Amino acid sequence: MKYLDLTREISNDSRPFPGDPPVNLTPEAVIERDGFLVRNLSFSSHQGTHIDAPAHVMPGAMVLNDFPLEIFAGPARVLKLGRMGPRTAITREMLEAFDPEFRGCERMLFSAQWDGDFFEDAPFFTPAAARWLVGHAELLMLGFDWPSPDEYGDEDLTIHRIFLSKGLIFVENLTNLEKLPARFTLSAFPLSLKDAEAAPVRAVASWN
Repeated sequence: MKYLDLTREISNDSRPFPGDPPVNLTPEAVIERDGFLVRNLSFSSHQGTHIDAPAHVMPGAMVLNDFPLEIFAGPARVLKLGRMGPRTAITREMLEAFDPEFRGCERMLFSAQWDGDFFEDAPFFTPAAARWLVGHAELLMLGFDWPSPDEYGDEDLTIHRIFLSKGLIFVENLTNLEKLPARFTLSAFPLSLKDAEAAPVRAVASWN
């Protein structure tokens, strides 16, 4: 069995999404003074590789612990979209070209490479593409190696709302997707946080 870590490491050097609190991993006890090491972990629930729940954008909606565990692990596929220019829109027409890959697919990851800033110039889904995706009733989870399904600066979080209003959860900020085979098993369990609208995950792919 082969394993591939799809998770971005969180460190004090990790960039938060613009406007989110910074990462602060502070030693509270150190071996030299206390005989053991303890750190205080301070960062957004949306830092690094994490999964969003409907409660992120809709009051009273489902939180992560409302979802059955089996959603977070199982057969998955990856679409490798190739190199893109800054702020490339992923359209319905682009996705329709891969329609056979979506048939019977419960978990789909999207791999992209793009020029420019990691946040401001990342690709994004158009509303038509998002509605096409939620039309695939078998889909349980999406994932992508960029920071948000929305175009940078969309304060309405239009694409978040299209996905999450249908209960289609997604993992943001994955990595190493370009190294995946077409089909594999994905495990992406969120931390068990009370009333979590989002939580970091350790995302791992495995295949024979």
